[in-house]
Amino acid sequence: MSDVYRIPSPAIARYKRSVNGRTLGIMIFAFLAITAVAVARGASIIIHLFVALMIALVTATNIIRTSRRIDEELGEYAIRIEADCLVRLPGAAIERAAVTRIEERRGGGLAVYSPETMIPIPEMIEGYAELRERLAAWHSIELK
Repeated sequence: MSDVYRIPSPAIARYKRSVNGRTLGIMIFAFLAITAVAVARGASIIIHLFVALMIALVTATNIIRTSRRIDEELGEYAIRIEADCLVRLPGAAIERAAVTRIEERRGGGLAVYSPETMIPIPEMIEGYAELRERLAAWHSIELK
């Protein structure tokens, strides 16, 4: 028996909004700080507009690049659990007998370790509670 667990599209979209919202907030803060310094030093409006344009371009580029990376990394991310093997699609696999540790991280999700590799399992994955329960039967889960 084998089951596949994936990250649902709405969860990926929420995560993207959260990451991009933080980026936007940081850039707005940077803009306001630079504006305060520019006004205090009597900088011209042209300099102020140039700085605003540069910050907007950097922010837009960062948001576009981050959104693409999240789509690529999480859109295809899947975990398959078989009777004696945990597989991260595409890529890594850990045999049940090779599991040395399973951690549940404060930020959310599990990390399954073997001597050679680690497979992360984000909390946003569909069926997380069921998957966690199945893995707990393999090895005790440590809270980190």
